[in-house]
Amino acid sequence: RRRLWLIILVAFVFVGSAVGFSLWQTPVYEASGQLLVGQKPSKGEQPNLMSSVEGLQQLTHTVVAAVDSRPIAEAVIQELNLQLTPQDLLNNLSAEQIEDTHLIQLSYRDTDPERAQKILTYVSEVSSERISEAISGVDIVTVTVWEPATVLDAPVSPDPVRNGLLALGLGLMLGTGLALLLEIMNNRWRSAEEVEQASGVPNFGAIPEFDAAKAGTARANERWMIKPQRGADANYSSPESDRESFGTEAVTVQDPAGVASEAYRKLRTNLFYAMVDAPPKVIVVASANHREGKSTTIANLGIALAQAGKNTLILDCDL
Repeated sequence: RRRLWLIILVAFVFVGSAVGFSLWQTPVYEASGQLLVGQKPSKGEQPNLMSSVEGLQQLTHTVVAAVDSRPIAEAVIQELNLQLTPQDLLNNLSAEQIEDTHLIQLSYRDTDPERAQKILTYVSEVSSERISEAISGVDIVTVTVWEPATVLDAPVSPDPVRNGLLALGLGLMLGTGLALLLEIMNNRWRSAEEVEQASGVPNFGAIPEFDAAKAGTARANERWMIKPQRGADANYSSPESDRESFGTEAVTVQDPAGVASEAYRKLRTNLFYAMVDAPPKVIVVASANHREGKSTTIANLGIALAQAGKNTLILDCDL
């Protein structure tokens, strides 16, 4: 859930790229038509095996290969005076047998719908004439135009909707995989439980974020005091300069009833409860890097200890 934004971002980039590229491409139109392969015996001859349906289907395979061949392409190019090579024409031409029939489905793709229809019309006519003449024997093979070439009004490619949906699926899969990979590689600690599991030592408390200066606005002009419960003579009042610099982070003084102050008091209790038989006399607060909260932590913990009646001395050991 934390990396849902990454999955959405990757999917959005994929969909946007696919749709944009589709709209940038030149539309391609497709003309389609059909040829019918037939057979009839010569005069005075009896029908043979090739006259059966099975024989016609086998013969249709040969006709398909003949239609999609270089001689047909060259004849069409010469007939229409096209500025194409035979291979270019064949790359855009498709011929295949309709299953279990002796019909051949033809299609031709071009950026110009009228030209696509015209070329396929001539492919059908040339194929019908030349193949019928070329195949001879006991039986007469006939290849006729069964369905004239027609063109759809809409281009067959590109298809922005289809490409967008495919890109969406691919983007979601890739985004999810990337999110999982980053999650596996991420070794940060996100909870007190993970800290304990990774370090092997107990966690005594978690301090929430706070702003002592805002929390203590109502008391900003008051001098703060630490008053141990050993009598009135033990009162201590800090100098004004120390109060201004130190008191802004002393949330236990600025906002003693707040959540952060309660968290420091809970930390104080847990420290002594964990070592009830031998309460600690010295507590060291350290961190791996600078400005991670050592001074803030020791100041508020010291105040919480003093508020509980403990004689407290804070030493700055940053030499």
